[in-house]
Amino acid sequence: MVLSAVLVALAGCAHSTGTETNNETAGATGGHAEAQQAAAPRSDQQMALDEAEKAVQAANDELARSGNSAQAQHLSSIAMKKVEQATVSASAPACQQRAKELQAELAALERPSSAGQAAAQAPTEPARVAPAAGAIVVSNFDVGDSKLTPQMTAQLDAVVAQCMTKDATIVIEGHTDNTGAEQVNDELSLTRATAARDYLVSKGIPTDRIELKSAGARKPMASNDTPEGRAQNRRIEVMTTTVRPAS
Repeated sequence: MVLSAVLVALAGCAHSTGTETNNETAGATGGHAEAQQAAAPRSDQQMALDEAEKAVQAANDELARSGNSAQAQHLSSIAMKKVEQATVSASAPACQQRAKELQAELAALERPSSAGQAAAQAPTEPARVAPAAGAIVVSNFDVGDSKLTPQMTAQLDAVVAQCMTKDATIVIEGHTDNTGAEQVNDELSLTRATAARDYLVSKGIPTDRIELKSAGARKPMASNDTPEGRAQNRRIEVMTTTVRPAS
């Protein structure tokens, strides 16, 4: 089973981190080095791996209990987020590589294991929808997150520059990938749109000129079958509408 392999891999990755630590203290005697390792606090890398392992186990338990239910999908998306966080915090090359592989493995958990199960349990992925003409697409949000990165705010600054010179309205539509339950994705996509609105307002755009929309996972612009495609789908689209008539 894929999840069993995931748990074994996570444990091995955590063990390799400890091995690297031992190499740095090779001058100590074996017993003393082991005692130091046991007494030392766990690193951020190890703690991230621990959280990822717990999340994977929770998803595994729910899948065994209820099959490919909405709750199982939700727990799987949490596990994916934890694995991606472990990727960011990992310093050992072996852990970095394995954490990246786990992203793809965890994504596969949310898909039925056979064509027959797919027809019975998994909804057909919506058709891909290209961004509206002229829309600014801000993508690559972290899984389950709405935090704006410096690269994202730089893209939004272009919207500010454009709208400061004319009295136009702005529509911000939030999107997610297809991991997680529908309600969770709807809420998350709205949170992403809200984060963008708050940034524009902080730059001087009036709130009443901004409209928010939530698309959840219903309008993918790329395939959700790869980590790269899911990253593109975790996005917001910012569209400037026609100029308001003078009052």
